[in-house]
Amino acid sequence: MICQLWKQLAQLGDSPPNPRLGDGFVPQTPSKIIVRFFCWVTSFVVLLSINFLN
Repeated sequence: MICQLWKQLAQLGDSPPNPRLGDGFVPQTPSKIIVRFFCWVTSFVVLLSINFLN
């Protein structure tokens, strides 16, 4: 859920595709990398907290 919101925010900040790079090529912008890392860390922390609570 949190990751979906972060992905939507990241997509809003993305620049339009560059036609010179060819169709289907989507470069990894720093915002996407940060969002993916944040989602990974968030899900990892949630899993750890669930394990500790049980």
